Amino acid sequence: MIKITALTMVAFAAVIAPVHADDNPGIPPGARWRADSTAFFFRVAGTEEGLYRDAFARAEFLWQPGNFSFQMTYDATGNAQCKPRPPNIRIVNIAQFDSKACGANFDPTTLAITNTWTDDQNALVAGDITFNTSFRWGLYGGPLRPGVYDFQRVAAHELGHAGGLNHSPDRNSIMYRLVGDVEQPNPNDQNNLRAQYATAAPPLPPGSYACPPSLPWSEVVPLGELSGTRYVLGQCLDKDRPRTVYSFSLSKPAKMAITIGADVNEMNVLLQYGLAQYPWRDENTGNKAKTSPVLNLATGDYKLNVYPAKAGSTFTIEFNFR
Repeated sequence: MIKITALTMVAFAAVIAPVHADDNPGIPPGARWRADSTAFFFRVAGTEEGLYRDAFARAEFLWQPGNFSFQMTYDATGNAQCKPRPPNIRIVNIAQFDSKACGANFDPTTLAITNTWTDDQNALVAGDITFNTSFRWGLYGGPLRPGVYDFQRVAAHELGHAGGLNHSPDRNSIMYRLVGDVEQPNPNDQNNLRAQYATAAPPLPPGSYACPPSLPWSEVVPLGELSGTRYVLGQCLDKDRPRTVYSFSLSKPAKMAITIGADVNEMNVLLQYGLAQYPWRDENTGNKAKTSPVLNLATGDYKLNVYPAKAGSTFTIEFNFR
């Protein structure tokens, strides 16, 4: 994994104070999430916990509507800030206040840092945000106040980094490297984020296939085009996802067998071709693996529906081209 860091620098508006230039290399050009959304868990303690969490959610909403969105979640199971996520978990980014960012000291003029990770295909796989506790934070609108920094506008800037944006030279942009009176993304900011997601995401390499690392709450998992190899998926179901639909396409006819396996819980599968049900479905009882007959699949779009008998099932699905 490649670790990269994006910085937000402090501007003091009318207050004269040193401001360091941002010479950070930033996020690789074109880096983006494979999915069209990513989730955040916001960790904050204190009497104003709910107010800051609400402000973070409003900052997320400022980037919508568009073709990419941020989501809030209260469940970050398996995720730890500043660490690459293990395979086969739902990736949740973590935002929090701290005196250090991923173990490193803050520059004295840095309000917040977004640490992002990309894989070998330049796809984002995690983006954690740390807000510097050395500064005095507040919740307000309007011109920037000396000595106290509006949390929501800084959060909106950092979320832009988490979505794949670097700094903008435009002082009227929320992505300008210095915080000021700009409170939300302007139309150019929105268009820049949309442009990141205007084309198809880089596919995961064929072979051993894990759940997409940025898998959102959506029950649909787009696999893209499958061809002439073996794909293995697993453990994509959780308590909030009672059904998973794997959508994929074939650019030419293919022969393929599907093997399903599950833990102690029963699992049902149904293959669909376009809007029609394909003539294959099966049930799997715990600790048993079942393989379909060799299926003669035509060119087109398919959906494999997976229904666990009880939420929380773990399972494997294997596509084998013959």
